[in-house]
Amino acid sequence: MRNIRNFTKSKDSIELRRQDLSEALEDTLVLAVNSMRYGIKIHKYLEIPLMAYCDVDSMKQVFLNLILNAAQAMKGTGEIWVTGKQKRDLVCVSIKDSGPGIAQEIRDKIFEAFLYLLKQEGQYPRPICACYRPGPLTE
Repeated sequence: MRNIRNFTKSKDSIELRRQDLSEALEDTLVLAVNSMRYGIKIHKYLEIPLMAYCDVDSMKQVFLNLILNAAQAMKGTGEIWVTGKQKRDLVCVSIKDSGPGIAQEIRDKIFEAFLYLLKQEGQYPRPICACYRPGPLTE
């Protein structure tokens, strides 16, 4: 229940602070796995902690969108790899899947608002642009 409450928080501003993204990924994976079919296997390789200066709620939304879009594109069967590494002050999170990939002709448009990569009956993909903020972040 805690995971659902954490994801349903709505806010108008971003809250930048140093936070552990490994916890955010763990929370996201718990929620995502409960939304997926059993034919999808998750591989998780996370360094703990993954300390980053970010808005953790926005990052959770990004992770959830990427993971659920990947699961949806694989049509219920496949694998997703979630990797998180830290090198000094930088954090690298990788979400990779065994699905068909994004078509070359729309790769330059993936951050456009209202671009939906999947249009299948009864499925509502999450926009990749949900938390995209161009330009530098300021305090």
